[in-house]
Amino acid sequence: IIKIMKIAAASDNGIMLTGHIGRCNMFLVYNIQDNRITNIERRENLNSKHEGKHEPHGEHLCCHDGDHGKTNGVHNQRHAEVLSKINDCKFVICNSAGKGMIDDLEQNKISVILTNETEAKKAVERFIAGELKNDPSIECIEHNN
Repeated sequence: IIKIMKIAAASDNGIMLTGHIGRCNMFLVYNIQDNRITNIERRENLNSKHEGKHEPHGEHLCCHDGDHGKTNGVHNQRHAEVLSKINDCKFVICNSAGKGMIDDLEQNKISVILTNETEAKKAVERFIAGELKNDPSIECIEHNN
């Protein structure tokens, strides 16, 4: 039974889940109390601006330092900024995420739920009801770090 917690959902438009957590425009943070959504907060992801084009691993290159890109145990600065947006959440629901992002979230005690569900609120409601399961087979394969 879920008593009180926060669940983040990665979204670009405030309704649908996004296909890549590190590039989402916002996080919808759902406050859950007694298995019900009591509030929804929008938190802008300042890391979402990638000039409209996708260059594999390009966003990682500028962020790596001499320790294989790790900064205080976090894969890179962009991951640290995403973590700071949802560090009060126990779960984050999204359509995909790279292994490095998943590892950083889980090291910070945020469980990643990968799903093919398209609507953020529906995904959270299904998760609360115990009907939404993590599907690691949809992990982002473009970003293995």
